[in-house]
Amino acid sequence: MGRTAAVDEARERAQLLIRLAAIALGGTLVLLGGAGALSLAAGVLLLYLAAALVLRFFPAARRVAALSPAIDLLAITALVFAFPLEHAPWILYTFAIGAAALTSGPVGAVTATALAVVGYDAALILRGDQARATDLWPVQALIAIGLVTAEVVWALRRQDLETIWSRVHARALGALSRQRDPGEVLRTLVTEVAHLPRVRGAWAWRLGTDQRLRTSFTAGATPPGEIVVSAEAIRALRAPGGLERIVPDMSGLVIPVSTDPPLTVGVALEASTPEERATTAGAIHDLVGDAASLLAAAFERTRRDEEAASLEATVRALGVIGAERAQAAVLASCLLEAGTLVGGRAAIFRLADGTVIRGRSDSGPGRPFRGAGARDDRPGRDAHRAAPPPRADRACRTRSPGTDRRARPASASGEGAGA
Repeated sequence: MGRTAAVDEARERAQLLIRLAAIALGGTLVLLGGAGALSLAAGVLLLYLAAALVLRFFPAARRVAALSPAIDLLAITALVFAFPLEHAPWILYTFAIGAAALTSGPVGAVTATALAVVGYDAALILRGDQARATDLWPVQALIAIGLVTAEVVWALRRQDLETIWSRVHARALGALSRQRDPGEVLRTLVTEVAHLPRVRGAWAWRLGTDQRLRTSFTAGATPPGEIVVSAEAIRALRAPGGLERIVPDMSGLVIPVSTDPPLTVGVALEASTPEERATTAGAIHDLVGDAASLLAAAFERTRRDEEAASLEATVRALGVIGAERAQAAVLASCLLEAGTLVGGRAAIFRLADGTVIRGRSDSGPGRPFRGAGARDDRPGRDAHRAAPPPRADRACRTRSPGTDRRARPASASGEGAGA
């Protein structure tokens, strides 16, 4: 038996117990009602018991949703008419209101209360010769019972809904916590938000200094890939707000998730009631807030890894340079290792006149130089390695990777002295 079937089974069992309790109380009133009420009330109770058993054990009888509350209200109204008013038979309506609340929730409780008031008023009209002014106060009691029942059922369903949202949040947070790269954290966040109930789509916006919002990591319904907005709108994106101020034809939320770099999560929501929208918005804010902490930790972890790699490369370069014994070999190693560190070409030039002593520069004397034709291994750039000076000026030669560089004798040292 699945979870849904188990819940339905428990609800039907509870409804049967409520009807049996009403029948038991009606039997007590029959004993107090005397011979005149005994025959009619006893017959109604027997019919009500048979109907309760049919509703419980015959699934075909439950296919019509309105049949169950209609039987309860009809049977209890008949009992109210059969019993003397001084025995307060109106209290039996409480069971009908409770059974309707189990079936249809707060709406069922309010509807059953309204019909119970109508049924009791009809009984007073039919028994007008026995009715007194004090017999009207049960109407207020029935309204109070119905409202209290509706509020209790609403609160319990709200608690169940919170439990469901908590499970969804925990599952999404578990998926986020398994990611290490900032890009994967952001992609997972967008995917998990898009899977939430009443969400049409989700995406991440990167805020540029050129007043453009660039869309990335999309899921579901999304806006155009690039949107030009005003500087005021970009400043407003630093705080949570409505999606309508950025994309007028979409309804949803905009929530910042990172300030460095500036990233914002956009969410498009389906049309729903104000209560459902507030519930969904609260769940999204909670999830994005937790994801923001994980994203910040991922960015910090990436920065630490880059710093560690840079420090390791620097220490290695210093070790290579320090292993050289000739001045020219030191200069050549310095060029090679510096080019490797910066991912381009390196040159050594004299500050006085900008003359390049080792390496090559395209910028000219006195200006910052750039290496030409070098390659860079980093993503988005050409992979580079510093090239040694031309053959005529080479101060050292290199072996295959991992071997020591050897300084040329005599002429190399003369060139180094000029440096």
